[in-house]
Amino acid sequence: MKQDHASTWPLRINASRIEREHLHHDFQLLCVLEGVLDLSLSDQTYAMKAKDLVLVNSAKRHGWVAKSKQHLVCEINLDSQMLSDYLGLDFVLFWCNSVEEYSESYNALRNLVYELLGEYALDSRRMSFQARAVYYQIVDLLLKAFLVDSSLGRGPTEREEVIYRAVRYIHLHYRERISLEEVAGALFISASTLSRQFKARIGMNFVEYVNDVRLQHAVDALLFGAQPITAIAADSGYSNLSLFNRAFKRKYQVTPSEFKKQMKNRIAADLAQKSEEEREDVRAFLEHLRIEPPFRRDGADAIEVDVANAGRQQSYGCDAVYMGHASLLLMSSFQKHTLLLKEELGFRYLQVRNLLSHDMRIRSAERSTDLNFEQVNNVLDFLVENGITPMIDLGEEANTIQVNMENILLKEEHAVFYLDAADADYVLRRFIRHIVVRYGQSEVDRWMFYCVYDVRTERIPAGTHYSYPHTVENVIHIIREVLPHARVGVFGHRFALENHILLDFLRYWRQQQTLPDFILLSVPPYRHQEDRYVPVTDTEHTRLELEKCRKVLAEQGFGALRLYLHGWNTTLSDRSCVNDSCAKAAGVVAGMLDFREQVDLVIYDYGSDISSVHYDQHSLLIGGRGLLTKDGFRKPVCHAMHYLSRVGGQVLARGRYYVVTTNGRGEFHLLLCNHKRFNYQYFLKEEHEWEMHELDSLFENSEERYVSIRLQGLKNTKYSIKRYVAGVEQVSLIREWQRLGMREIQTREELAYLGNILVPRLTAEYQTVLQNEIELQISMQAHEVTFIAISVDNSL
Repeated sequence: MKQDHASTWPLRINASRIEREHLHHDFQLLCVLEGVLDLSLSDQTYAMKAKDLVLVNSAKRHGWVAKSKQHLVCEINLDSQMLSDYLGLDFVLFWCNSVEEYSESYNALRNLVYELLGEYALDSRRMSFQARAVYYQIVDLLLKAFLVDSSLGRGPTEREEVIYRAVRYIHLHYRERISLEEVAGALFISASTLSRQFKARIGMNFVEYVNDVRLQHAVDALLFGAQPITAIAADSGYSNLSLFNRAFKRKYQVTPSEFKKQMKNRIAADLAQKSEEEREDVRAFLEHLRIEPPFRRDGADAIEVDVANAGRQQSYGCDAVYMGHASLLLMSSFQKHTLLLKEELGFRYLQVRNLLSHDMRIRSAERSTDLNFEQVNNVLDFLVENGITPMIDLGEEANTIQVNMENILLKEEHAVFYLDAADADYVLRRFIRHIVVRYGQSEVDRWMFYCVYDVRTERIPAGTHYSYPHTVENVIHIIREVLPHARVGVFGHRFALENHILLDFLRYWRQQQTLPDFILLSVPPYRHQEDRYVPVTDTEHTRLELEKCRKVLAEQGFGALRLYLHGWNTTLSDRSCVNDSCAKAAGVVAGMLDFREQVDLVIYDYGSDISSVHYDQHSLLIGGRGLLTKDGFRKPVCHAMHYLSRVGGQVLARGRYYVVTTNGRGEFHLLLCNHKRFNYQYFLKEEHEWEMHELDSLFENSEERYVSIRLQGLKNTKYSIKRYVAGVEQVSLIREWQRLGMREIQTREELAYLGNILVPRLTAEYQTVLQNEIELQISMQAHEVTFIAISVDNSL
């Protein structure tokens, strides 16, 4: 909002069928109120429909073509200089595009836009203080939920940033004498380069744009100001009145004085007529909203489920857990945590890495034919005796403790002792025969085996180490000679970063007669950009990467192969307080609901924070990725995974943050979460640098979520409704530890106290169904996860 006439509106209702491509220094928020249009923006086209929101960044060329007869677009301008000064940033960038993505922040932003329109309908001539308050709420929400750092994935290119800074320089210094050479010098590029890039991006040369900016300010002053024309010319950057007059007449075909005289007599009437037309359009639009609301003001979901329309059978929990490398499973603390999670989550498989490494003391010398599987037996005995099926990695992987993606606190190599392909074949054959003899053919036939492909080994000189590609090729043949029913898989790389490896293997397997049973895949929550990794917090990221992988498999003729996801987590950091929070729990639920249907099996990494213990941390919470703390407390994410494991069955309905299932025997399960995305502040520091007391400031909002659920087609009888709530008030270890002064917990009594009070809240009610339906009203706090079990009440 401009300071010289702050009472005027920064809002415009545009009913133009075609808005020719243009650009401006200020930001502009576009909201389609009615109709459909194609928005061209940054060489891309977005099909916007009613309720869509797109924020056009400063100096971004844009325009649109309406695709419907009736259309209205609300344009809200945001002062670029005001935002830049407030944030203390030279470069300000937003990502706000509801065509491309969804979050609850778009509902909140849309609510505020409609509220501002309501104020505009009351008085479109002068902006009231109430309207200004709503306007600044819009600005505040944009800053909290949609401002992004230039280092993130949607940041500008180097060329775009140069043009942005050039445009900003012009708007800051248009009153002064400026030249192409001066601006180029300020940007540390040559004048010829700037001239070429400016013309290509802006569509006019440098001098034309400077004059255009100056004349825009001059017109603004002529229409709304009371200064004499000589003063307007000087304030607009013209050294003398004659030069100003010539430039003005060349653009508007009249002199400034003639323009002011002509406009003075008719501008009031024109604005009044235009304002009245716009006001009527807005009033009609608001009246339509009252009759047929397109959304609920609180962002609530209205979920209607017909229990007769059961869909496919689907599991939403994790099928396997990784606790740590094999030698750690010899420790009683790891075994205790494993059994606790087995009872809590009901997982079937435990991923076992480095089972045949040096740490397991299988042989004393290289090429020794005397193999000792005693330590291996101790690990496998524990699993078999407790009904856990091993999922064995026959390769090698380093055990790491990571501060963030680029900072590794600890890296322990667990190299296998194979010298070459022949030696690898010998050890593997001996191992397979050994486990068959010890545990029996029928037991081992249920196990899974795989060999992770490690691209690093391709750089090892031939003859000095066994070959991973050779092992991958032979492991299937070796195992199937003895275990024809056991499942064998390959790969294990990060598809998002190294998808060429997948293609190479698929091309190779196309020529083979024997295929693997499954492909193991990892999708890290990061993207590689300019020689560094940046976090990806969008819950859709994993699903989109898995869909790409499925597409590649289908194109190569392997669409029937099972796809397993391992190493899955919302972060790779073992030192992030977010891992200990309820926000992590809601994020995991949102992610699993989004991508779980894309894969046949999910392995959660890690089960326990014991794997992350190191000299740098010895407090109650260390920020590890585990479901359990190092002391065995269930983190909020553990409760979330427990409810995900319970919600499996025939899918009745699924949305972005909820799922409804049935077991087909009259029992219904509902899982909901109030997930909040990170705001721009989260990206201003590394993951591990945020402290617990700062968590509340890192999310898009802290609003409650309201859900109305109606189950139809039920039997007319009495039902039991049990509701389990896992939120900050119930299961937050962080909150309880803060109440204890965040000091080191040492006594068993204090540990027992924390374990006893941090449990989800259970409430139970009973409803007698008379009209074949149940309706529930759910209110959820930020980061809350709610599980609801509904069943026929058979009690007397």
